[in-house]
Amino acid sequence: MKRVVVAALLFASLSACVSLRSYRTNPPYGPVEQPPFKDLFGNPIHIGYVELDDHGLYWTDKQLPASMKMIETAAEPNGAIVAVFVHGWLNNARYPDHDNTDLHNFKHDVLAVMSQHETEAARHEHRPRRNVVGVYVAWRGKSLGGPLFPFSFYDRLDAALRVADTEATVTLRGLIAKTRENRHSQIIVIGHSFGGLITERAIGPVLITEAMLARTGPRIETLLREAPDLVILVNPATNATRALGDVWVLKESPEIAPQRATLFRRQTLSRTPLIVSLTSATDWATGLGFPLAEYLEGAFQSFRGWGGTPMDGVFPSERTVYAKTMGHLPQIWSHDVAFTKLPEARSDAKTEPAVPCREGEASGEICFIVGRDMFTMTPRNPRFNDTHYWIMQVPKSIINGHSDVWNAVWVNMLIGMMESLGAERR
Repeated sequence: MKRVVVAALLFASLSACVSLRSYRTNPPYGPVEQPPFKDLFGNPIHIGYVELDDHGLYWTDKQLPASMKMIETAAEPNGAIVAVFVHGWLNNARYPDHDNTDLHNFKHDVLAVMSQHETEAARHEHRPRRNVVGVYVAWRGKSLGGPLFPFSFYDRLDAALRVADTEATVTLRGLIAKTRENRHSQIIVIGHSFGGLITERAIGPVLITEAMLARTGPRIETLLREAPDLVILVNPATNATRALGDVWVLKESPEIAPQRATLFRRQTLSRTPLIVSLTSATDWATGLGFPLAEYLEGAFQSFRGWGGTPMDGVFPSERTVYAKTMGHLPQIWSHDVAFTKLPEARSDAKTEPAVPCREGEASGEICFIVGRDMFTMTPRNPRFNDTHYWIMQVPKSIINGHSDVWNAVWVNMLIGMMESLGAERR
């Protein structure tokens, strides 16, 4: 019945429908946009596009190879910083920038700021600067415009679940593998909203499986080689069941003992996150809207009790876990996040690299400062989730609401996590 109602509304508003099409198959807008845009220091930043249709298939076989070639070229000879972004609901790869706020903000508020930070970091560390490139993974997140857009929720949720399939996994793994060919390079994968769902389902099983196999010893180098420096889910619009399953699996096996170096210290791999999920405390879209829709979706499904499992007495019912997103399920949070605005920046340079604010090795606390912004991630005590799938809720001073994901404070936190938790530049 739900599908019939949605279909009727869609047909009744054909003038507001967004066509199923690709945007970035031909120059100058794609597959790699020309000319490159520049940061405030004049450094060029290239961005490539990979578009998937409503069923998760590539629109063309040229986009992924073009993005991989872009990464290879940018990484010679000093390495590159690669940022991959999977957008969410109500977005696509349309152009020009003034008609695509999500893409514009990714380019100018994330990639450009990363590039400026890298320029300052290279100067501080007396090393060559690495180029910064971006890859925008696009799908038809926006199928219905105008005031009736909320009625596309179920339709676009189903589309996101279809998109999170083989081609999405191949895309992310291919970009990671190409980045890892240069030992100086780093890569971060970011998914927002339904894009967080796609990212989690496309790359999560790969990382969790490799982490499990790495515990036996011989596969540890495979994990280090195939994992990105960070996977960041921002306000992910996906129910908490999948995340709980991943955390449960990771809890049921020994910790990964080998260590790797980060910019601040050496850490065991169990202390190094494979996936970081951050949700705004004021994200009502995933806090109220999503659970309501999922309660309706699950009305005729069957759910179990938790008896005899580690979740017994800790988590609410499985039905509730299914309806909620991980960012609004406190029992699965791994860390508490605090933000402090310092009275003065450490220097006049807004792009100064992140620095540790104090040593938190004993407690597992991670604390870093970027500009005037200080971020502290403290492990919860007691906590069910003591794995390297980090799940946190952040205050509105960092992210305020569902779509406030490119503000300056949040971007500083993103850069700080990349510099403090990612593998050390070698």
